[in-house]
Amino acid sequence: MPPDSILIKHIWATNRAHSHEGKRAVFSDLLREVFKIGLEELLPGIEAKLGSKIWGVKGRADLLFSNVVFEFKLNLRDEKSP
Repeated sequence: MPPDSILIKHIWATNRAHSHEGKRAVFSDLLREVFKIGLEELLPGIEAKLGSKIWGVKGRADLLFSNVVFEFKLNLRDEKSP
């Protein structure tokens, strides 16, 4: 499948996913299909706790993989600005 078709397929599937879990599942499928990253590699980072005394940040990431934090939003219009 051409790369643009893969991306279009996953964008369509993401738009149909109406929960964090659904969006995470579509994203993990994209990572598997494009980068050959298996679900077993992602599992330890699901809902990972984060915290930094230096930056004053604490909470949970929807997905932490290596040094990358992924946050999935259901509706950006509902997100509040700091």
